[in-house]
Amino acid sequence: DAYQTMMRDYRVRLYEAEFDSVIDLTISKAKAALKKERSGMLYFILGTAQGYLGIHDYYKGNLLRGVSTALGGIKTMKSALRVEPDFADPLFALTVYDYGQSKALGWGLGFFRKKRQSALEQLRQVQQNGRFAVLHAYYSQQMIHYDGEEFEKALAINDVLFQRFYDNPSCLYHRALLLDQTGDYAQAARIWQKLIARIQAFTQPSNGYLAESHYHLAVNLWKQGERNEGLKIIEKAKAFMDDYDKSAEMQGPHFEYKNVEKWIKKNHKEWQKELHSQ
Repeated sequence: DAYQTMMRDYRVRLYEAEFDSVIDLTISKAKAALKKERSGMLYFILGTAQGYLGIHDYYKGNLLRGVSTALGGIKTMKSALRVEPDFADPLFALTVYDYGQSKALGWGLGFFRKKRQSALEQLRQVQQNGRFAVLHAYYSQQMIHYDGEEFEKALAINDVLFQRFYDNPSCLYHRALLLDQTGDYAQAARIWQKLIARIQAFTQPSNGYLAESHYHLAVNLWKQGERNEGLKIIEKAKAFMDDYDKSAEMQGPHFEYKNVEKWIKKNHKEWQKELHSQ
């Protein structure tokens, strides 16, 4: 959890060797233990390890392997609930997977709205009764509200997380996005600047993450009327995007870097033209 969270939060593959080693060991030990005792906890440990491996593959861009590994983890979590029906934590993985699947398949809006509401209710159950996945349930509720463009509700959850994790890059990233979406541009700009400083201070800064963060900050400043400063920031975003290293970095949760790169180039060109004409 620690290794995977650090890599995901900073979007780098810095701890990959350690992560792979510990995950392989966990899976091996859990499978050996399950041959002796089929408990909900052992299934949960195995399913969690499989799930982290699938998530890491997804953020690396290995989508097929990530989905395959995640499916194995989902099957294991179902076994955990079958053995121990009152164990709330496996419900977290099953809920997030079910919601993600319905979102990816693009089912009808009415059906998907029911899925979203059901997922939120199940995540609240995990919050109330879970032992290990309580914080994960908060983050996932924030994500579901964001996906549903319920930005005020997502920001209310982020307020709770921000009180505890005010320096965490993932928390800062979502806070800045949500403040932009709710129109609080001045505060959002301060959070983007804080996030950029956090990324740059890390052992191995992610150029893709810096490019995306500078891009969002540039758009924020442009909307506030600080157009010369916005142009300077988007030029920095362009420079970071040029240094993006796919082999050492990971994608973010909402925007693919190939799309971020297109938006940076498009806005940079249009902004230059507009300021020049003025």
